[in-house]
Amino acid sequence: MPSDTPAVRLMPAPASPQGEPPATEATGRKARTAAAPAAPIEPLLVDTEQAAAACGIGRATWFRLKSAGKTPAPVKLGGRVLYRLADLRLWVSLGCPPRREFEARRAAVDASGRPR
Repeated sequence: MPSDTPAVRLMPAPASPQGEPPATEATGRKARTAAAPAAPIEPLLVDTEQAAAACGIGRATWFRLKSAGKTPAPVKLGGRVLYRLADLRLWVSLGCPPRREFEARRAAVDASGRPR
């Protein structure tokens, strides 16, 4: 059954001229504004599990390729074995060449991603 009272729409109070949030009536304190969520940061280095997953292969296959010298060289940091995500992307884009060939071809690519 429809009511005869008009719908009430709640509107936020206007901000002060300095751009600060308005004070609440009950406390006199300024209202907190929620910060916008930050965009997720993509890691520069990934561990072995993530490297294998990024390349679409299993962990055992990754270790087999690594022992045969067919993966990009890892970075050892604080006792951890990590891989540069940029190297993995380039390695896959070049067709997953053996490490020596990859290192030579990587050296021939400048910072913009184009061959010299």
